[in-house]
Amino acid sequence: MRPRLVFTGPTLSHPEAQQVADVICLAPAVQGSIIAAVQRYDPAAIVIIDGAFQAEPAVRHKEILWAISQAIPVIGAGSMGALRAAELYPYMHGVGLIYRWYRRFAFLPDDAVAVLYGPKAVNFSPLTHALVDLRMTVRAAWRRNLISTDLSGRLENAARNLNFRERTLSRMVREALREASDHDIEACRQISQELSFSKRNAMHCQLCNLCKKMHWWRRN
Repeated sequence: MRPRLVFTGPTLSHPEAQQVADVICLAPAVQGSIIAAVQRYDPAAIVIIDGAFQAEPAVRHKEILWAISQAIPVIGAGSMGALRAAELYPYMHGVGLIYRWYRRFAFLPDDAVAVLYGPKAVNFSPLTHALVDLRMTVRAAWRRNLISTDLSGRLENAARNLNFRERTLSRMVREALREASDHDIEACRQISQELSFSKRNAMHCQLCNLCKKMHWWRRN
């Protein structure tokens, strides 16, 4: 049976992905990754979740289109995969909230899903937070009346103005609350509990749904 490949890392770890499906997990995609993977594995399908943004050249549109031209379905979700799927619609298939977000708002910044992450030895663990995660976290806290509309706006603006290499929950709070009241500080502590609503959880659900549709369930 031809293998299914998943390029993932900080959004969904390799062990997490392999708990869901019979897949070969590869490091976040960079320029040349797709061509090399097709030549090595002759895959039945490719899922791109994570990819490099600036540390290495990003995965190219042309190599994805080349794989599709070889009758290999390429699916994008979660992070770089969602971005490329939106850019290559209708040739590349995309799934999930982030994909729909980029399809609806074509001029959103690429770095809204970018994070710094560690090496393979630490499962590509994220070192920063994606803008999309922080926005969802702040809005979830606002909907629960943990923070005011004014504070919500200040936090979102602070997150948006940070470079993705420096974008963390604590840095966002420090930038937004230079003259913070005790109430604001306590509210932001509660926000940190909301960060579990993130790309990681969403991506796990999306991969589960994809496996159901394509019969990729892991065989025990």
